[in-house]
Amino acid sequence: MIRYAVLPPSLPGKVLEYFDSIRESIFNIFMEEYSKLSGITYEEVYPWLVPIAARKLSTDISADERNLLIQKIRTCLRTPK
Repeated sequence: MIRYAVLPPSLPGKVLEYFDSIRESIFNIFMEEYSKLSGITYEEVYPWLVPIAARKLSTDISADERNLLIQKIRTCLRTPK
């Protein structure tokens, strides 16, 4: 869910920009380590993105994050991998 997390707007703009610039790298490193430790690939994790994103919608998240998650859910449902 790190790909879709929206940081609080109260953070300085430079912090938000920096996090956005490294977000995909963080995700890739996490997935590499997760795969090494668990033996589970991204392709095996992918089908769980919709249920996890849907579950996250019921938590206390910002409207921006909610919109990103809804967009991701709709995209995944239209184009299953």
